[in-house]
Amino acid sequence: MTAMSTAQLDTFFHDLNLKLETVTERDLHLANRFNVFRWLHPELTLSSIIRELLDPNGVHAQGEFFLETFIAMVGNKAGLGKLVLDRNAPLPKCEEGTKYARNPMRRLDIILRPNSRFTIGIENKPWAGDQPHWVADYSDHLARCGDSYLLVFLTFGGRDPSSDDDKAKAAELGNKFLKISYEEDVKGWLEDCCQACQADRVRGFL
Repeated sequence: MTAMSTAQLDTFFHDLNLKLETVTERDLHLANRFNVFRWLHPELTLSSIIRELLDPNGVHAQGEFFLETFIAMVGNKAGLGKLVLDRNAPLPKCEEGTKYARNPMRRLDIILRPNSRFTIGIENKPWAGDQPHWVADYSDHLARCGDSYLLVFLTFGGRDPSSDDDKAKAAELGNKFLKISYEEDVKGWLEDCCQACQADRVRGFL
């Protein structure tokens, strides 16, 4: 009886695994959870949309490709080479408080942790101006989060920080600070994602 129960249990989990693999494979092409109207909701910020694209478990159903492509883009542009992506890394998130910084009241727009030894913080300013001393505060927080970090300043045209103090601090950080633009870098990333995307409804959105 025990041997039969074990065999039945093995069969059950084998069949369940096959069904889950089938659902995942279908979702890769159909992205059944994706709804463009959800993404166009007025309360969903641009940072939230980027975070969702960078989430391997996101409704785009394309797995880690969008995240891997983004990490490769910023790593190469910063001169850091290939950044290792740990499959067990925390999911990207928005609005992380700078609790480790001297000024704990700020919030980073997007946080990525490709692995336990590296953190990427993104300050997203496509339209609004940046507040004074943000480079020092955010880099202070990131420096205490892991062994290494990259502070990314994402703007429409890839501009410098506004204040002289922030420009000086950014220069001091060297390859730990990176400017990228929607106009060129994010556009190129989205084009790569669009080309590789296997779900028509997600490709149309991109």
